[in-house]
Amino acid sequence: MLYSKKNNKCLYKYVFLSLIASILILVSCNNYTNAMTNKNIVASSSNIGIEQNTIKNIVSSKSEIATISDINNKNIDRIVFAGDIYINKKNINAYNDGGIDKIIQKDYQKFIDKHDLFFSNLEFCISERGIAADKTYTFIASPSVVNILKEAKIDAVNVANNHTLDFGVDAFLDTLDNLKNANIEYVGGGKNFEEANKTYIKNINGRKYAIITATCVVPSFKWIAKEDTPGLLSGYYGTYVSKAIKKIKESEEQIDKIIIYMHWGKEKELLSNDEQKKLAHAFVDAGADIVIGSHSHTVQEIEYYRNTPIIYSLGNFIFGSTWTETALLSCEFHYGDNEELKIKMNLGISGYEQVRPYTNYEKSTKYNEYILKCINCEYDKNQYIVEKVLKDDEDINNIVNNSIFTG
Repeated sequence: MLYSKKNNKCLYKYVFLSLIASILILVSCNNYTNAMTNKNIVASSSNIGIEQNTIKNIVSSKSEIATISDINNKNIDRIVFAGDIYINKKNINAYNDGGIDKIIQKDYQKFIDKHDLFFSNLEFCISERGIAADKTYTFIASPSVVNILKEAKIDAVNVANNHTLDFGVDAFLDTLDNLKNANIEYVGGGKNFEEANKTYIKNINGRKYAIITATCVVPSFKWIAKEDTPGLLSGYYGTYVSKAIKKIKESEEQIDKIIIYMHWGKEKELLSNDEQKKLAHAFVDAGADIVIGSHSHTVQEIEYYRNTPIIYSLGNFIFGSTWTETALLSCEFHYGDNEELKIKMNLGISGYEQVRPYTNYEKSTKYNEYILKCINCEYDKNQYIVEKVLKDDEDINNIVNNSIFTG
């Protein structure tokens, strides 16, 4: 069949108009999808009581790092806490390839550097000696890894855990010596009970902070320090920790704040157990100003007890585990007219090689979930975690039991 020129012109016009119509339809569908996505994010947030503006700011903000108060204000002392650290081969290879930035993302490191003290849980041996214990996981690294710890600006570590004696007493003593030679303080273990039971004191702007650590997780009680035997400070039943708090309270030395850092609970659990709660409450009753935990490899809930924050676990920091949730706990101790403790949780991902803060997209999807881990607390407009006054018909146990984190 033959077409005339007139017919050809009509055909071209028809094809052109069809193409324009198709483009308009595609654009409209895309705008509708985006609108529904944003609507769903806001709707999801409203279901758990978060202001829509808060979620909007989280999603749209260019910054992926929580901010802290004026770092030049000497009436504010800042301490940042991290969870478990194990420098593995992948971390070492990444460091050799590109330095500390390959292990700790730059924005995370900048956040750490704004604090007066960086404290974490060292969960491996630093030695070239020893025989591995008969257990599922044993962790050790060569003495050269202290360079990574130093570049990460780690000031002090807890050694009271279930891995610092993985390769025996000699490797444990090497670990202590290697830390000491690198000017990294350690607490929670020692060459004998006296050293293991020693409290770490840090002076910041003329004010003194006491950090007491202990472990409720050891594969054998032979790991516990004795009068003339190297080992760790036991956290079982809270006996030694409570005695340490009492000793500080009765001492003539002026200690401004008492911080407890415990290795406790069960691995891979998303919420604390009754024993953790019992110990934490006992420490607060004895006079602790804040209680912090590690060991679960997950970020567990936050609770306020007698106006005192309890952070049950900070998850892995540098670890290379499949359990990737991590948090940097920023503690701001304010003095002057309004003396108070303000805390922020800087959530992130602990990857096989690098630890980093949440991206803005991850914040929009994961932030709502973490809100539910604030049992009787909430976020204020500046993203500080503050105690929440429960209503008459609200009960902490019910809030926990109804959380998505109970499975």
